[in-house]
Amino acid sequence: MSNASKKTAAVLGAGFSGMCAAIQLKKRFGIVADLFDRNDDIGGTWLTNKYPGCACDIPSHLYSLSFEPNPLWSKQYSGQEEILQYMQNVAQKYDLYAQTKFQTEVICTTWLEDIQKWKVDWRKTTDHSQLFTGLYDFLFIGIGPLNIPFTPEELKGFEGTVVHTAVWDNSVDFTGKRVAVVGSGSRQEFILYIFVQLKSKDDLYLFLLLFYQRTPAWIMQRSQFDTPDFIKSLFVYLPFVLYIYRCYVFFKFLYLFLALHSTIIGKLARSYLEGSMKKELERAGKPELAPLLIPPFAPGCKRIGVSSTYLSSLARDNVTLIPCAVKSVHGRTIVDVNGDENEVDILVLATGYNVKGFTGNLKVYGRNGIGLLDEWSKEFPKTYKTVNVHGFPNMFFMIGPSSGIGHSTVVSVMECQVDLAMQCIKRIIDKNLSAVEPSAAAQDAFVAKLIKDLKPTVWNTDCVSWYKNDGGQVTGVWSGSIISFWWELRKSEPYNYIEYALNNHKVQ
Repeated sequence: MSNASKKTAAVLGAGFSGMCAAIQLKKRFGIVADLFDRNDDIGGTWLTNKYPGCACDIPSHLYSLSFEPNPLWSKQYSGQEEILQYMQNVAQKYDLYAQTKFQTEVICTTWLEDIQKWKVDWRKTTDHSQLFTGLYDFLFIGIGPLNIPFTPEELKGFEGTVVHTAVWDNSVDFTGKRVAVVGSGSRQEFILYIFVQLKSKDDLYLFLLLFYQRTPAWIMQRSQFDTPDFIKSLFVYLPFVLYIYRCYVFFKFLYLFLALHSTIIGKLARSYLEGSMKKELERAGKPELAPLLIPPFAPGCKRIGVSSTYLSSLARDNVTLIPCAVKSVHGRTIVDVNGDENEVDILVLATGYNVKGFTGNLKVYGRNGIGLLDEWSKEFPKTYKTVNVHGFPNMFFMIGPSSGIGHSTVVSVMECQVDLAMQCIKRIIDKNLSAVEPSAAAQDAFVAKLIKDLKPTVWNTDCVSWYKNDGGQVTGVWSGSIISFWWELRKSEPYNYIEYALNNHKVQ
């Protein structure tokens, strides 16, 4: 690998996937990549999401890089601040801060056929007057789907205070206000609990909280607990015990996949979740809410919420559940689809992100000026093994189309994707190539099998989910388990790639 140090790489995004790619490039090939991030620090979505109670719904010892385990997680499910600190500690260990361009927005990336490199155009987020350009051998896109907050058109005219969970404003005072929360995603489960607790903290309270729910969500109880000090010490001094525990959590959550896709186990899981939700509402004194909060579709069709406080919060006296969508707003009045009106002071949007395009505002142009978003908007977004794209040489996508996992940690997904990218780069370096890309035939075969495998899954049943595109196709989630994902990506299968020599001639 004598020519490895001559190679250059651009990594877009300084969240988990971008960090992982930059670390592996440095560890395996000595390539010091340029990281680009529009924020002012490492952390990605865990830096920007700071809404009350923001936390992960995957146990901490699993929601971490496999090569950088953390024996000192304070809780079973860690909060945003602790996860962010973990990421920044890892970044400092591998000196990623020195190679990251912060407050930088990449506008466009273009493959230059004549020199076999990627041209990356960027500007500072604080100054749009000057455009910068760099040339790179490899392009990693790790901006993730959770970077552009989504605001429904019907809510854009609200004249009161608007707060989106993705860009939370801690200066907003909720004391004695009439607040409406729109959206029933996982973020809403956390902010709702915090809101209703304000009454017992510093004598603050909400006069009224309205919760607009277009569709309900299945809720699984979260067994939250503090990690005992002796367990932390055990993990520190006996790392193999931590590894065993991580494996235990991994296979425990793998059972969730079986529950989502096995007819028999699925029925049992649905019965269990329904009974658990009803009991929780009965304990909270609001059993009459069960028909409104228990979904009519199968568990897993949309992401299952993990919370031990969500349902009891909805049963509080100062919370009103409105089980329908919002039709419009005028002034500070919200009008739902039934025609009922409510005037509120603050509108909280838990409406998630614009995940349909996968590239956000970034423009990506491959061979012959082909636009990636144009290609993906025509039909099912085609990739090869979720990482490579035909016509876009030396480009590696992380957490893009078909990369979601509804039953385990997305960190494992991105590690598999980065490892596949490293296999491609190793072949380029070992064979002194200029570029590789998947063949059109290999990509078409991969996508055809993926679509076929998705058809009988729970994700393809009748519910509204961000897993689906506007045409109803399931484009955001992998068709199988996390193990099948690892198995698919464990080998890059060189015979399915087109290789280019330094003179830009095809090798195979």
